[in-house]
Amino acid sequence: MPWREATPMSERFSLCCLAGEGKYSISELARGFSVSRKTAYKWIGRFEREGEAGIFDRSRRPLRSPSRIDSGIEDAVMDIAGKYPMWGPRKLHCLLVDQLGEQCPSKSTVARILARNGLCGARGVSASRQAILRFERGEPNELWQIDFAAPIALSGGSRLWPVPILDDHSRYCVGLSAAVDCSGVSALSGLSQACRRYGLPRQILSDHGSAFGVSRESVSAFSVYLWALGIHHTQGRYAHPQTQGKLERFNRTLRKECIAGHDYTSIQDWNDCFEDYRRLYNELRPHEALGDEAPASRYSPSKKAFAEPDKDHREPGEGLVHRRVDASGRIWLLRHHVKVGNGLSGWTVAAKHEGNGVWTVQFRGQLICQAVLAKLAPYKPRP
Repeated sequence: MPWREATPMSERFSLCCLAGEGKYSISELARGFSVSRKTAYKWIGRFEREGEAGIFDRSRRPLRSPSRIDSGIEDAVMDIAGKYPMWGPRKLHCLLVDQLGEQCPSKSTVARILARNGLCGARGVSASRQAILRFERGEPNELWQIDFAAPIALSGGSRLWPVPILDDHSRYCVGLSAAVDCSGVSALSGLSQACRRYGLPRQILSDHGSAFGVSRESVSAFSVYLWALGIHHTQGRYAHPQTQGKLERFNRTLRKECIAGHDYTSIQDWNDCFEDYRRLYNELRPHEALGDEAPASRYSPSKKAFAEPDKDHREPGEGLVHRRVDASGRIWLLRHHVKVGNGLSGWTVAAKHEGNGVWTVQFRGQLICQAVLAKLAPYKPRP
């Protein structure tokens, strides 16, 4: 004969049946079934009122939920999450505050709604994440950061490089264009577009990529153009991308929120796409470092307007002689060829005799090189 299996339902049924026989007291039944007298009374009462159906477990769901989110508000959360699927609950909450006002749910509630509907919830901060030294300029246009982002592969094997330019103070993206290569010409093209639109910054920060000048001995065409505009050019430490941390973070956001969702084949289509994303990033997307405000809330154009620099400009000053730099990066001085750098080709530089045959060459206030020309070279007519 098999053992009789005991379940909570069968035990409750046995307790109620024995209580109906009247042979045992409630206390004896409670001890025999190892329950409290209160529990015994509960199941006996349900059995008397509802019969055998009364001994089954009931749902613990509350009859009313005064804090439950209204379906209209949840629909609003899901609607805005559908428009910006790459944004988390914190950014979406910022937009919902403007849309719903006092009816807007909390950030944690937005995260629960997203999780309940199979979307991402709130992200925790990694315990291994360490704080690093950060800097931020005090006013807009004090410093712009420029770089080339990772290339975009197109059909046919060709590639395009995004050229983002970011204002350090406000994180405002003043420029975002697509280039066919990583040359200084492409960098200057993107920078000149930004300067025409927003005016001139005081300083530009870049890395030591070939477009910006990798040599310690000669200046690049990029630096020369900035000096001609009156902009100071600064380059970060070698192999130290943290110096441009804001721009590195922007590049990661750009690839995740913009590039990953599109597959264009022409540079014009990518430029149109970048311009749409730039407006979204500047005017709508909340930024955590700005107190969840959009970059446009902290940015204003520069008061110094852009004007194309004159390559034949002659610097004023006593004792200065001016020379045009040839295509090989040299000037002709006292029957000598003096190398000043290919980056200055086509520009006019100033030279000054400092005494004892020492000449200094400068460009727009920047010292370029020194040359000792104590003895005159045999005269050779210019070709």
